[in-house]
Formats: sequence, C-alpha cells, structure tokens
Amino acid sequence: MHMQETEARGKFEAELRQQLGRQAAVHSDHLVSALHAQRVKLEAEFEKQLIDGVRSEKHKMTEQIGALANRVDAVESAVDGRLFFVAFFLSLVFWNWQCHKACRGTGIRGLMRGMATLPKLTRSY
Repeated sequence: MHMQETEARGKFEAELRQQLGRQAAVHSDHLVSALHAQRVKLEAEFEKQLIDGVRSEKHKMTEQIGALANRVDAVESAVDGRLFFVAFFLSLVFWNWQCHKACRGTGIRGLMRGMATLPKLTRSY
C-alpha cells in the first residue's frame, strides 16, 4: 500500500505542477497584455502633452516675433522722423546762412530783398 500511496502522491504532484505551470503562463500572458495596454496609454498621453507643449511654445514665439516686429516698426518710424527733422534743421541753417550772405548788413530792406532771392523751402526726403 505504501507503493500505491507514493505513486498516487507522485501523480498528484505532477498534475499540480502542470496546473501551476498553466496558471503561471496565463498570469504571465495577462501581465504582458496589461503592460502593453499601459504602454500604449502612456505613449498617447505623452504624445498629447508633447503636441500641446509645442503648440504653446509656437504661440509664445509668434507673439514674441509680433512684438519684435512692432518694435522694429517703431524704431524705423522714429529714425525716419528724426531724419526729417535733421534735414529740416539743416535746411533752415543753410537758408539762414544764405539770407545772411545776401543781406550783408544792409538792414531790414536788404534782408527782405535777400529773402526774396532765396529758393523756397521744400520738404526733401
């Protein structure tokens, strides 16, 4: 009887090992499947965050470029305005010099005659 018990016990242990092996294989397949699903979900979340971040940075960059373009326009306007005033001032200085040269100390009448001979001021830029 001892021999039958040993055989039965061996057979039982072999079946138990097979069943545990099948359960381990099923559990392993389940873990692989769950990890794959989690990886797909995390990749989708990462891609969404990446796209949102790129859009945000693109929007910021566009705003900064617009602000810089406005500043360049303002600087150009200021330079153009200053150039006009410098040219105007220089033409006044030249006109004054020409007037003084034409009058040569002849009083107000000489000044008026000299002014009449001068070219008219025009805006040239």
